[in-house]
Amino acid sequence: MTGVMRRFSAALAAAAMAVSIVPFADISAYAEYAATHPEGFVYADGSKFMCDGSPYYYGGTNCYYLTYKSKSEVKNVFDDASKMGLKVIRIWGNLDVGKKTGEIDPQSGHETFEGNNDGTGEKDGVYFQYWDDEAGKPVVNEGEDGLRHLDYIIKQAEEHDMKLVITFTNYWEAFGGMGQYVKWYQMSQGKSVGNSKVDEKDTCDFYTNETIKSWYKDYIKTLLNHTNYYTGEKLMDSEAVFSWELSNEPRCTVDEFCKDDILYNWAKEMSAYVKSIDPYHMVSVGDEGFYNLGYQEAARQDLPSSAYSGYYGVDFDKLMTIDTVDFGTPHMYVDQWGFDLGDDDLEWIKRHAQTTSSADKPIIFEEFGLTDKTKRDAAYSDWLDIVTGDYYEGVEYQGFNYWMIASYLDDGTLYQDYDGYTVYGPEGIEKTDSTRTLMMNAAAKMEKKNIVNTTDKSTYSFDRSKSGNVVVNVSMKEGSISGVEVGGKKLSSDDYTISGNAVTIKASYLKRQELAKYSCRILTTGGNQPKFNLTVSDSSIPKPIISPEIISVDVNPKKCSDVDITMDRKTSEFRGIVADGKALAEGTDYTTSGDTVTLKSAYLKTFSAGIVTLKFDFYEGEDRELTINVSDTTGLDELDTFESYSNDKALWSSYSRNTGGNEVSLSLAAKNGSKALAFGYDIGSPNGYCGVNHPIAVRNASSFAGVELWVEGDGTGNSLTVQLRDANDNYFEAQIALDFAGGKTIKIPFADFKAPSWQSGGNLDTSKLNQFSFYMGGDSAQKTGTVYIDDVVFYEDGQIEKPHLSTKSGIFDADAPSGVRTDLVLYGKSVESIIVNGKKLTGGLDYSTSGSQIMLNESWLKTLTNGNYTLTYTFSDGNTDTFALTVKNVKSSHTHSYTAKVTKEATCTTDGERIYTCTCGDKYIEAIPAKGHSWVKGETVAPTENEKGYTIYTCASCGETKKDDYTDPIGHRHSYTLTSTKAATCEADGEKVYTCSCGEKYTETIPATGHSESTWIIDKAATATENGSKHTECTTCGKVIKTEVIPATGEVSDKKETVIFTGSAKKIGVRLSHFPQLRKAAALTAQLSKRTDILKFSSRAAQTRRRSFSRVGQAVQTGREFHQLR
Repeated sequence: MTGVMRRFSAALAAAAMAVSIVPFADISAYAEYAATHPEGFVYADGSKFMCDGSPYYYGGTNCYYLTYKSKSEVKNVFDDASKMGLKVIRIWGNLDVGKKTGEIDPQSGHETFEGNNDGTGEKDGVYFQYWDDEAGKPVVNEGEDGLRHLDYIIKQAEEHDMKLVITFTNYWEAFGGMGQYVKWYQMSQGKSVGNSKVDEKDTCDFYTNETIKSWYKDYIKTLLNHTNYYTGEKLMDSEAVFSWELSNEPRCTVDEFCKDDILYNWAKEMSAYVKSIDPYHMVSVGDEGFYNLGYQEAARQDLPSSAYSGYYGVDFDKLMTIDTVDFGTPHMYVDQWGFDLGDDDLEWIKRHAQTTSSADKPIIFEEFGLTDKTKRDAAYSDWLDIVTGDYYEGVEYQGFNYWMIASYLDDGTLYQDYDGYTVYGPEGIEKTDSTRTLMMNAAAKMEKKNIVNTTDKSTYSFDRSKSGNVVVNVSMKEGSISGVEVGGKKLSSDDYTISGNAVTIKASYLKRQELAKYSCRILTTGGNQPKFNLTVSDSSIPKPIISPEIISVDVNPKKCSDVDITMDRKTSEFRGIVADGKALAEGTDYTTSGDTVTLKSAYLKTFSAGIVTLKFDFYEGEDRELTINVSDTTGLDELDTFESYSNDKALWSSYSRNTGGNEVSLSLAAKNGSKALAFGYDIGSPNGYCGVNHPIAVRNASSFAGVELWVEGDGTGNSLTVQLRDANDNYFEAQIALDFAGGKTIKIPFADFKAPSWQSGGNLDTSKLNQFSFYMGGDSAQKTGTVYIDDVVFYEDGQIEKPHLSTKSGIFDADAPSGVRTDLVLYGKSVESIIVNGKKLTGGLDYSTSGSQIMLNESWLKTLTNGNYTLTYTFSDGNTDTFALTVKNVKSSHTHSYTAKVTKEATCTTDGERIYTCTCGDKYIEAIPAKGHSWVKGETVAPTENEKGYTIYTCASCGETKKDDYTDPIGHRHSYTLTSTKAATCEADGEKVYTCSCGEKYTETIPATGHSESTWIIDKAATATENGSKHTECTTCGKVIKTEVIPATGEVSDKKETVIFTGSAKKIGVRLSHFPQLRKAAALTAQLSKRTDILKFSSRAAQTRRRSFSRVGQAVQTGREFHQLR
């Protein structure tokens, strides 16, 4: 039992209770099952990697963008990596988004999502998982814009004999990562989430939240059991998978110094879960290799604290003790981590190798980079020497993956070096070519460490009409030869012989085989079983012919049609067509009539842009291949067909009202056989017009003749304006008079678009259109209505003569070399350039021109390797066309070594030029992309009532200025001044009148002030026998407010003891000392009548008191009356 098997047995037993799928009755059954190590699978045996019984050392790289790029862009990377001798590419196996909005982004044309952890979520329209409200959990997208992208990467890896490290998620927000799972959980709890990334603290919930962990396991289970669209096998069964990785760079900052072992516990659980489903493939954590020594110990050893202290919640030592984790994966970024070159970096690489060696596990240098290109090669050279075992005695790695490789994109440009670490795959990229050479040399060193059994050739041929036996010589390093397998079938001992290390496959056997190319291998008792190819042909049988052998297909539904292929079967039988190992369905995918095979457009439309090869299967003759250059212009002619909108809200998300005009209504209507725009307009007061704008991604419409749209008029005679805007902020308009009812298609040539009166000058640049708009205006009596619009597209005019190639394909056969001619229809134009694989051909050297013919020179064609090439011809009017070139039978031993020289510097707006010259004289020209302006934000001009606001930007490089960040005119804003005032009175409101410069008025009420009441004014003083009177009045206007009678004072007794008040009917005697209120009233009365008598009360008052008590009510009333005089 190998080291990995010993480790795994105990771990799986411990984890069996925790995982939901364990396909083994017991651990011994697992051990017996996994010990077989399927062919082509890499496994860990102690501190080494093994594959097919032999050591497996490798050089490799990383490339995250493979996950979402086109097939041709993926293939470019694999082609480059293969030429560099790289064997393993690490890729992202996750691309997770929020939930679907049901809307399409008008600029990208891609489905939109909300609640993303990484911006828009999708990448070029691709996504692997999304949140489904109905399911209440994330759902895996296994379709064409989902896992099928991963399927194609795996297919390319298999075809290039390479392997992949595939991650399940990412600690960082890129591609969704752990934070997306946290957001999904928040959605499940009804929380509102935006499109900003989750912070580090919340991200760490990923490791401990049981619901999130179950979703993560569900994805792993789905991914491993997913059937590859191209190969037909489950991903867990693919030998192209080097290993599964739990995450890219997991950290747990909430568990500083790993007090709770959060990351360790998670890695232990999840690695066991992966192994329970897929026991054959290796599993790694994917961590950066941070240690957990504590701050004091890190300082004592003079080590960078952040990487060694445990700050990030990672403990590399402890992670390497997990039995179900097969190997270590340290990363290193010197300039990000504050490492000292020549010290900290070397210690880091060495220490990790020592750690994994002690744990009896392999190790790979999984990511590393340095942006300082003046120091990079020297540093990389030291690092790679440690990896290959040439620096420290007894220290080596089993593999490395530099960060990162990139190659050419479909537009002929290189993928941008966003982080400064890129080392490009294509040869001759000056800024990284020396580093590329370092990587190739290190990969070659690693390959030499592999003890492998090999055959002397990779391909053998057998011609039934004249060949004898086929002898395969084998270099054996381990084991001995035990047999041979052809086409997946082990040969009988009657069909071959073994003599030493030579295997002879008998002609008698091969003559019985069908003409085909067979995959074969030598069977051995130990070590690997070397593979080779064997082609069985028969030169006596004439080769069938198909014509043409190369075609170009545009899968745009408006342009794609059936394609006829003519066959000359010779003496062979046509048996069908095969694509990617799958037979096409006759009658559905193609039809046959005599010697004509018709490829149906319905089948062709299923292709993605790139190159597709179909094999025409003949018996007995040699199979023939049809190469299809697939392009897709779908949507390039469309402005808006209104089919993508699910509801009116989605429609409004793509259109915005011109705020200077009246209100409008927009809705979807069933018109013109599908969805159309219902544009409800109002061109009455106050503005007289209304309109909506629809921004679009910059569109090159220069190859079109104008704009076409379907309109249903309302017969009012009002005017529908179609407006176009270009990237230079020029507006041009054309009017359609709605003097008709019913629907019709209207074409507006670009020449009919005129600049509006409010714009001074400018020319419409149809190569850079970025917005179209609809406006309504007019002078008819009917000011409101609805106009219906549909199928707004650019149209092509058959009368417009565009230069193009009349010869669309050609073949260069090195066995019968000659130049390849391309015929052109120029219409007075000329060829500006020819570009292939991003390189510009040199006129007179690589090709020659004679009238309307261009000859691709034989000298240049011989520099190419066998394969298919697409040449892009650019004409002087900006139009382009493509030529499909096939090169075969080239046998070249010369390896180009180019020297680069800049012959024209790039400016902000124009490309520069760099010429590459090989020692053999071969040359090619590479365009240096224009630098682009370095805009610096300057003055911001505010919008006025009628003029847009804008910001002025100035290029720091060339001084050019531009206006951008336009804001709509603010429209009229009222500015009121006080024009008249009517003062308020005590009883009546007043008012203020305010008037705007436009005549608009409004009135503001000044509330009545109310009366200001005076104190009592004595009109007539009361006497002893006569009532007086008094009143209050408003101190402002003099109005009398209240009047009252002042009662007569009555008589006052001369007796000293008692004062008797005489009422109107009876006299009442009251002792005032017992009635203070009466006492005060009496005193006041005495003062008013100017009496000077001093009132005195004696003991005789008791008698008076007894009399007065019987009439106390009257006395109190009298007292109140007196009290009012105060």
